[in-house]
Amino acid sequence: MGYNIVERKRGRPTMSKVTKKKENKTLEEENERLKKENLYLKAELEY
Repeated sequence: MGYNIVERKRGRPTMSKVTKKKENKTLEEENERLKKENLYLKAELEY
């Protein structure tokens, strides 16, 4: 009697490293965009 028991993993699957790198890159791009916007608004305020 050979029973095969398949165990399922429970919970949320772990994030892949590729997704973390992609998310990190977009955060850096967002940060850079906000810095530029900040400079623009400061210059506008002084004018």
